[in-house]
Amino acid sequence: MIRILFVDDEPNILQGLQRMLRPMRQEWTTQFAEGGANALAELAREHFDVVVSDMRMPGMTGAQLLNVVRDKYPHVVRVILSGQAERNQVMDIAGSTHQYLAKPCDAALLKDTVARACGLRQLLKVPKLVEVVSRLTAVPCTPGVVDLVSDALTVGEGSLPKAAQIISNEMGMSLKVLQLVNSAFFGAPRRVSDAEQAATLLGTDTLKSLLQSDGIFEEFDANVFTELAIREVYEARKRAVTNLLTIAECEGLSKKESSDALSAVSLCSIGKLVMAHCVPDSYRYYRTLLGDSDVVLDDAERSAFGATLPEVSAYLLALWGVPKEVVEYVSYHRNPETQPGATGLLLPLVHAAFALSTARDAGGPGHMNMPYLSSAGYGNRTLIWREACSEYAHA
Repeated sequence: MIRILFVDDEPNILQGLQRMLRPMRQEWTTQFAEGGANALAELAREHFDVVVSDMRMPGMTGAQLLNVVRDKYPHVVRVILSGQAERNQVMDIAGSTHQYLAKPCDAALLKDTVARACGLRQLLKVPKLVEVVSRLTAVPCTPGVVDLVSDALTVGEGSLPKAAQIISNEMGMSLKVLQLVNSAFFGAPRRVSDAEQAATLLGTDTLKSLLQSDGIFEEFDANVFTELAIREVYEARKRAVTNLLTIAECEGLSKKESSDALSAVSLCSIGKLVMAHCVPDSYRYYRTLLGDSDVVLDDAERSAFGATLPEVSAYLLALWGVPKEVVEYVSYHRNPETQPGATGLLLPLVHAAFALSTARDAGGPGHMNMPYLSSAGYGNRTLIWREACSEYAHA
């Protein structure tokens, strides 16, 4: 049973939520608190998995409440539910909230949001990692990139597309703009999975505000960045992205048609950045384990962190409201045969792109799961993919 605490300063709103959620009583245990102070008292008495708070409340705003929850109860999923959707409030909640829903919110949408945010906990079963990921407000990016984006936004005509492109090449920035643009603040007509599109939709003024806000876009310390070889993570990501675009072209897919798969490949290694930033000693140990040529990657990650890096990445993406297809591709790209359903239609392409990117070079052996790819109908395409990726790598 998922335990959820709903917080609002208006008793009528709480009563309405209680009536609306009665059909969920077999799946959720719900409690209702009038105002921030009462909510903190409830949290001190009982364990909750999710806090859903109104934004505007006297005494303690929803953002202030969720900041306290983040610091004192980092395992809790934090959701804002508010009728006040002015964009100038985005800075107040960008660091405290995992997801934002607008009033009126129907039960189906609320159920889906909570279920998706909590669902990946079945994979990420290490309490310490759940706390680390849940407390995170930003994923650090390459040193100097914040200045690059800021400079790009000041060059006049064409500044926004240039800034959006820079952002799309940075995993941490990409994830933050996707989190925000998929929130109710911006009312995107559909789920957005393309980071460059997301940055463009946010617009110049919002991006400038994000750059000026503490804790929204963070950078790795330059010395730490070098010491932990984070550049290698970005280089591997670039290879995988190139492979995915090449394979998609082989299959006659446009960039738009392969957008979810491309986003997954772009964000799949974000768990490495999170671990390098949050638990650097464990990350150093992980890198020493990789020096053993006989080591199994999953085993090395579980030994160092207690979970695999795809599990960490997928949990963070789900928590921040990234489209579920992207989360699924990230979660199962390494072991696609374990995928329980068949909703991720481009998972074979994502799997192959990563397999080929981890070979010694793009024409190397690559650890593609041939039985899986054959069962998915791509068995006779893998040689074409391999040759195309090899040609591009040696061009």
